[in-house]
Amino acid sequence: MSKKIFHIIRGFNYGGINEFLYTFIKYSKSNTLLKHYVIAFKDGSFRSRFEELNCPIFFTEDRGVTDLVKRNGGDCVVTHIVNGSPSYLHQHVYDLFLSHIPVINYAHCSFPLRSPAWLFKQIITTSKSNVLILGLDKVIRIPIPIDIERYKVKSNILEIKKKWKVPLDRVILGRISRIESLKMISETIMAYIELRRKTKIPIFLLLAGEEATYGLPKGVRIQEMKKLVSSLGLTDNDFLYVGPVSDEEKQEILSIIDIYSAPTSMEGYGIVFCEASLFGKPIVSYDNYANKEVIAEGGIVVKDKDSNALVEALKTLVEDSELRRKIGKQGELLVKRRNNPDSIVKQIEDAIFNAISYNDKSSFYQYRWEARKIKIIMLSIKNFRYYKIKIEIKLYNLLSFLKSIIKTKILDKT
Repeated sequence: MSKKIFHIIRGFNYGGINEFLYTFIKYSKSNTLLKHYVIAFKDGSFRSRFEELNCPIFFTEDRGVTDLVKRNGGDCVVTHIVNGSPSYLHQHVYDLFLSHIPVINYAHCSFPLRSPAWLFKQIITTSKSNVLILGLDKVIRIPIPIDIERYKVKSNILEIKKKWKVPLDRVILGRISRIESLKMISETIMAYIELRRKTKIPIFLLLAGEEATYGLPKGVRIQEMKKLVSSLGLTDNDFLYVGPVSDEEKQEILSIIDIYSAPTSMEGYGIVFCEASLFGKPIVSYDNYANKEVIAEGGIVVKDKDSNALVEALKTLVEDSELRRKIGKQGELLVKRRNNPDSIVKQIEDAIFNAISYNDKSSFYQYRWEARKIKIIMLSIKNFRYYKIKIEIKLYNLLSFLKSIIKTKILDKT
């Protein structure tokens, strides 16, 4: 009988976590011992990709996860988290633990956990830097599986360049990423400006990706980027931002660029580095977090935040087409060997089976009271806030009543 595995994600927005989960479920479907489900809190454009796999999808509120998993006979839950353990995960992790449902924490990003590690049967992460950041004994490292067969280098390069209105006679620097501060889009643009001053080779910058608002009004980050581009005097002959792209369009862009220029400040793995390498494109980035480990011989990684070194690395590649080809080929071979989905998916499946089979009740009862105490504290804080608000309202009403009495007394005297 198949084991039912529920994967929790924040939403179906475009990003590395959804790319990873799609690939994992796609290659795990042949394993009849596992049946995968996805629980999300928000909808998004990426949902259609999971629907292609006929994967059951559930939407729920923060507190509805445990009931949903129990109601559908779930055997294990895998939380795919970004930036530590966000607040929306805490409560249902405790609830799942108290319900004796094993939980695996898939820590994709470069942040320590905020939930106690003993709540999880297993913690999986993607890179050596993440292992160091987590600083826990029970962490296993498994590289991201890449759906290699899905990526096809386009042969009609001239037609694609004409479609995107990209110059035919220039070296194209390109990048696909969310438009947000951590992706350092402004650094990419400034490096391009400086590079134009230092090389005689004609170059062009092509950017793509959706905006990540993170609490800001929609369009603010795009306007900031366009304002920077305008202030630097760039025109349509120098720079193009095409906005969000489909999977097919992403592959077209990766086919026509010559160098993948992507300085970033924080990557737990950087799946797009692997995608660029599969298209034989050399990568230039900063040496921080997982960048050097993931890019390896497929690019040039310079000292973190050293913008001069970044420009020099780009200049070296712009002026040497043979070096671009050599490094790009090295990266392609590396990803095909290291990120092969068949072997990696098997490792993840083994971790899931271990979490289900190793149902250590003694450790469960050992920590059960700890989990209950945490839950009691959380409920107490919630109740305190509730009653604090009620007390404040009553005090306000009392003060208003006293003010009205005082005013009445004053009027009576006059």
